[in-house]
Amino acid sequence: MKYYSDLTNKIYETMDELKEAEKAHNDKLELQKKKDEERKADYQKVKDAYALAETQKKAADKLLQQFLEKYKGVHKTTDKTLFLNSKQYIDDQKELINSIFSVFPLVLF
Repeated sequence: MKYYSDLTNKIYETMDELKEAEKAHNDKLELQKKKDEERKADYQKVKDAYALAETQKKAADKLLQQFLEKYKGVHKTTDKTLFLNSKQYIDDQKELINSIFSVFPLVLF
């Protein structure tokens, strides 16, 4: 006698084969369901991180706006990490001059 499985849509020779196939099929579905739940949880973590980053950016923008209102601007030397040494300054000026006078490129040694 042959046995048909509604889950796998296949025909099996014995009842034991049918039960094994259906158990394997159900295990596969359970594993997929767990993976989907894990993926949703991980995505929720990403969404939460982006929401936190957005609120922190808004707070930083507000602080910057207050700084600008108080001091009327930001200069590169305000933050010591942005301090330019003389070579960087000359390179910046060279790029500026070259962009203005592109017909006559400036060569600095």
